[in-house]
Amino acid sequence: MDLIAQLDTTSQRFSNCLAYVPLNQLSEITSALCLLIHHTKYQEEEKFAELNTRFIHIIEIVEDLMSVYKSNPVSEAEEVKW
Repeated sequence: MDLIAQLDTTSQRFSNCLAYVPLNQLSEITSALCLLIHHTKYQEEEKFAELNTRFIHIIEIVEDLMSVYKSNPVSEAEEVKW
């Protein structure tokens, strides 16, 4: 698979879980995605592969969190127990 196709797959997975990324991590993850785009543009395959692997790992963690959240939804009434 060429770098653009890999980037497309990674960015699509990222966009699907973007709402679940903790806000304090969003800028770091966005920076990593920009660097991934840079490596794609300049065909830096080794750097792309290394960063893409790390990025996929982060996405998998967020996807796991999404599945836990979706399987155990908390109603608004339960959230506001003071």
